[in-house]
Amino acid sequence: MKSWNKKKLALLCGMLTLILGVSAVNGRLANSEELSVSAGYEEYELSQLEHDGEVLVDSINVTAVPGSSESVIVTSDNVAELENTDTYFDEVRASVTMDRNEIITMLTDVISELPEGSEKNNATQQKLKLIDYMNTENEVESLIENKGFSEALVIITDTSVNVSVKKQELSQADLAKIMDVVIRETGRSAEEIIIQSKF
Repeated sequence: MKSWNKKKLALLCGMLTLILGVSAVNGRLANSEELSVSAGYEEYELSQLEHDGEVLVDSINVTAVPGSSESVIVTSDNVAELENTDTYFDEVRASVTMDRNEIITMLTDVISELPEGSEKNNATQQKLKLIDYMNTENEVESLIENKGFSEALVIITDTSVNVSVKKQELSQADLAKIMDVVIRETGRSAEEIIIQSKF
């Protein structure tokens, strides 16, 4: 029975590491300039958008269009509005939150099934650490936004703190502001902090 619980815990820790690794790689790939669409595919997409003037029934609910705080509906007839909408921060945040909530659920299940002991304590510590990361990320994002940035995304892992801010170019003063907030709130060294602009 005890070896079965060890296997479960080892599997859970492996899954946690895998999900955090995939999230980090996904974030880096999303920011990579090397990812592009071929010209032929772009032409194909544009040809699919053309229609005979009838209103298409498919639509996308956009929570905020830049410069506006209201929700709007963007249909296929006004694609220009959709192109001006940046959903990167919301999409990445939702993806990471979903992955982490799955891990927290698995850890909660493991904790409830394990008898008192080091394995249960380890699973509890993993869960608390993940929750702490999520709370710290929210605090750091708010503090960075209070420094004058319109939007910030912070992802904390065991080995790094990844910060993305919505600004075309970051000056040395911008980097210093962000670095100060992240170091103060996370206690991490400058070598562990990655700051990038996403516009």
